[in-house]
Amino acid sequence: MLPVGLLYLLVGDFLSGSVPEGRYPLYGLGIAVALLLVLLSQFWKYNATYFSTYLESGACRIRLAEKLRRLPLSFFGKKDLADLTNTIMGDVQVTEQMFSHYVPQFYGAILSTCLVAINLLCYDWQMALAALWVLPITLVIVGFSKKAQNYFTRRQNAALIAMADGVQECLETICYWERSSRFSAWYSPASFCR
Repeated sequence: MLPVGLLYLLVGDFLSGSVPEGRYPLYGLGIAVALLLVLLSQFWKYNATYFSTYLESGACRIRLAEKLRRLPLSFFGKKDLADLTNTIMGDVQVTEQMFSHYVPQFYGAILSTCLVAINLLCYDWQMALAALWVLPITLVIVGFSKKAQNYFTRRQNAALIAMADGVQECLETICYWERSSRFSAWYSPASFCR
């Protein structure tokens, strides 16, 4: 809100007729501080999104692989390979995407809305109320739509598991036919099944 506040003051000075000479350094310093703050916040956002989150995601995948390595082989005989693949790859990917994109945007939206409302209180309290009335309504909408979101998430997970199962079955069939001599004479992707 600092650049918007500076712009508001500058436009107010222009509308009054002229900018007082004592305010030129104030505007110059304000612009420099605003640019520095934008640069620092973008650097922090980039670092949090592309480095910290993916490092934690890698550590999460390693911990998951270590837990799977310690499981007895009978566990894998009972479980569907597509379900395990979806758990290892899909769930970790969804969690990674949530922590790198959705959670920071959620906190940023809450923080920026509150800061905008506080700054608007300095100028006009009615504008501040107009900025804040949307928050309770969105929380109610999200609360009522949770059931539908869970339903569609379950459907999507079931479709992903079925798709991964179909791909795995197709690959196993191709590898089986590739091993048979009749099919190898016609089509031989030797590196495909290794």
